[in-house]
Amino acid sequence: MSSPTNNTIVPVLKASVHDVRYFTSLLRGVNFANPATVTVTDRGLVVAVEEARTLLGTMYIFSDVFDGYEYHAESLEEENVQQDGQDTYNSAFEIQLNTLIECLNIFGTAGGSGGFGSGRHVQWKQAGGEEAAERQ
Repeated sequence: MSSPTNNTIVPVLKASVHDVRYFTSLLRGVNFANPATVTVTDRGLVVAVEEARTLLGTMYIFSDVFDGYEYHAESLEEENVQQDGQDTYNSAFEIQLNTLIECLNIFGTAGGSGGFGSGRHVQWKQAGGEEAAERQ
């Protein structure tokens, strides 16, 4: 077997959740403007959304929310390392929150209100010309 070389690409972030509903509901809390800036740290994610330079929404998603969370900083430079030896380097990117939430909803596991349907059903009668009867 060969040993890994220095050219091995390590993902910057690997995070997994078993159920995306809680994660998606957190994202909906700041989904009032696009795009959102996501900062990745070793302690979790920071999602910041700004509307017209007057309203700022910031959400902290700690790494405990995820079932698995691994953050590997990209390239660390000497200026980004504190004197006590702790890393201060963070990764950041922008994303359209509404698009991310729609992607998480593809399989219906990140549903909005938690119920099926709107609670109002319409039943059509087959008898000749009678109007539809509504039931709640």
